[in-house]
Amino acid sequence: MKQKKRKKKVIGIIAIVVVVMAAVVVIRAIAGASGEAGNAGIPVQRYEKQDLSQKINVTGVVESQKVLAVSTDLTCKVSQLNVSLGDYVNEGDVLCVFDDTQIREKIGELEAQASEAEKLAAKQNEIAKRALTQAQDSRTSQVNSAQDGVNKLQNDYNDAVNQYNALKDNGSEEEAAAYTAMKNLESALSEAKNNLDMVKRTADEAVLSAQDTLDINAIAENNNNDVTKALSELYRQLDEVNVKAGQSGIITMLNISEGSIANGILMQIEDNKNLKIKVNIKEKDILKLSKGMKVTITSDALKDKEYAGEIIRVINFSASGNSELGLNAGSTGGYSADISVSDDSELLLGMSAKVSIVTNENGEELSVAYDSIVEDETEAYVYKAVLKEGNKYTVEKVVVTVGKQNDYYTQVTSDRLKEGDLIISYPEMVSDGEEVVILEKQQRNDTVTRK
Repeated sequence: MKQKKRKKKVIGIIAIVVVVMAAVVVIRAIAGASGEAGNAGIPVQRYEKQDLSQKINVTGVVESQKVLAVSTDLTCKVSQLNVSLGDYVNEGDVLCVFDDTQIREKIGELEAQASEAEKLAAKQNEIAKRALTQAQDSRTSQVNSAQDGVNKLQNDYNDAVNQYNALKDNGSEEEAAAYTAMKNLESALSEAKNNLDMVKRTADEAVLSAQDTLDINAIAENNNNDVTKALSELYRQLDEVNVKAGQSGIITMLNISEGSIANGILMQIEDNKNLKIKVNIKEKDILKLSKGMKVTITSDALKDKEYAGEIIRVINFSASGNSELGLNAGSTGGYSADISVSDDSELLLGMSAKVSIVTNENGEELSVAYDSIVEDETEAYVYKAVLKEGNKYTVEKVVVTVGKQNDYYTQVTSDRLKEGDLIISYPEMVSDGEEVVILEKQQRNDTVTRK
């Protein structure tokens, strides 16, 4: 009966196998030439537990989840610049100050020809506009903060559910404790969601109230003439000559200098506490990913450090195929995902990182490398090295049942296999009943030799 090896798509591993096989052939040829034919080494492995979880390994760059572009429509000179590229700033810090000389001169000229009612109306308009902007900014900040709280509790609750399910029905104290923890988090999550709804309602009401005030001012007497409108705009500009940080973080882009005339984007602030990793995903892998999947994060810059994270966003369309629509395709386009970074990580903005995404939690099972399994039309089998005497072993064919697998290992079971048995790594190199000798033992890749 013709036997056939199991087909796999892992090209890199196949290449390694080819190299190993070629090396064995060369060794045998050398051994034969030296009069020691049949003494070439044959790789074997231990039948032992392996993690069969399926993973996708990708690389990416650490970015901020909160990036703030600081901009202005003023066309004044920068009289004072308080920050440099790379500086850390706190929310509310004054970043730069514009020369307000021309603005004050224009205000003085208009106030000299405006009535008291017009000056009052202009000031009220400016205050109302400022209040609306503050209400809108406050809403964004409060809702984001409340949503972050919900997201964290949701993740904690999901972990607690998984822990409880793993212990369910065993009647242990650990099960009872896991159930209590799960119910407590369920209650906290419900409360957090209610709080989020309340924050949204309250913030929306504040924005609506500020908008109403602005609209009322717009239709009031003296509020619609040219002098009032011009004064109102100048008051607004005067209020904005001191540019303040809208969030804490690091200055990662600076587009101004002292003495320059600024207009548009002045600088960029990135929150270095709330980080993410942007990774590109191959087309064949994108459908395997979903929000909430757990990942492991490492970086060559942080040797021996490992951090937990999870997928927070999957970009399941090819950005490179939509560039004509004006979408931001990034430097490489294609599919991508955003990975959260744990708060205790030492990762820095711009640092490269390696991400291992678990797509299937298969757990540990007694397994062998898939190359050691042979399948024909009726059965699957491996070759076991069975101790005969001394250091002599006999090759024995063992029919197995194939189970879970990942890209390298496959679960096999048989009542004729026990943990620790030696399995021939490349079955095409031996035959059933052949006698071999163990020359050298290693943890997972032993070597046998033909007798």
